[in-house]
Amino acid sequence: MPFLYSKKPVEPSTFPLVVCPPDLRSAVASGYLCMRAIDEVEDHPTVENRIKSVVLREISQMIQSGTGRFDLHQFDNVFGSHSFPEVSLRLAEWLNEAPASIAPRIWEATAAMADRMAYWADHNWTIHTEFDLDRYTFSVAGSVGLLLSDLWAWHDGTSIAIAS
Repeated sequence: MPFLYSKKPVEPSTFPLVVCPPDLRSAVASGYLCMRAIDEVEDHPTVENRIKSVVLREISQMIQSGTGRFDLHQFDNVFGSHSFPEVSLRLAEWLNEAPASIAPRIWEATAAMADRMAYWADHNWTIHTEFDLDRYTFSVAGSVGLLLSDLWAWHDGTSIAIAS
């Protein structure tokens, strides 16, 4: 997993990877960094919501149309001249670091999350009701939790009961 330690700012401060079993680390790191990459687009302080939405939807579509490894410069035109941080600009690298047997799940989660973030950017993160808050929370944080559950199941068969 040398890619995680090769350049900053990629070491997750909110999710210590050292607690993960070694064979799970690369999957969790790839998923985390993919999510961080698109989260930095969603949260960018100077890019207009309209542009964020376009960028996030294009990222989603490009990931969904992927059939294997991603070219390291595949997303350059999507990011354009906007000043997105390094973690975002290295998205193709993070996608490629996913172990082959779980990569499609990480890619699907990243594409779905990017599309959901685009929806919320289009709607200026307008939350008026508890239902709106629940939708936003699940569409973002809930997706991460489901991905992590799937990664553990991939790793050692750990399963969780998902409430309906």
